[in-house]
Amino acid sequence: PCPRNEYLGTTECAPTNTGPLTEREILSLFYKAMGGDKWNINDNWNDPGAHPCDWYGVYCDVGNQIINRITMLDNNLQGAVPIELWQMPNLRILDLSTNAIDFQFEGISECSSLKGLYLSDTGLSSLESIGELADVGLL
Repeated sequence: PCPRNEYLGTTECAPTNTGPLTEREILSLFYKAMGGDKWNINDNWNDPGAHPCDWYGVYCDVGNQIINRITMLDNNLQGAVPIELWQMPNLRILDLSTNAIDFQFEGISECSSLKGLYLSDTGLSSLESIGELADVGLL
């Protein structure tokens, strides 16, 4: 029996973790949403023994292993970028250029450290919610 189930007979428990996602969880969502198994290079992604700083295209500050950049230029990413990516507090640069992606700016203001956003040759179809960007260079 699950304490949070709404009615008797439910066979699955409702999730109990309602806190913020970890950066690893966010990147795992990104990998799944963007067809990571089909990327040209996906070295170490979702490897439980590898720190995300060791995943292809993920860069961190030297010494403190804080993710500050994701660069996936021309890597066969496909799909919609999950908005959970904006919950990464130290992400300064995101380069998804030359990939067939669907990109929405909704919630991007949560990513307060973002200074560089590179989306050339992605087929970007809408600039809706672009006003949420503050000091970001959009190329």
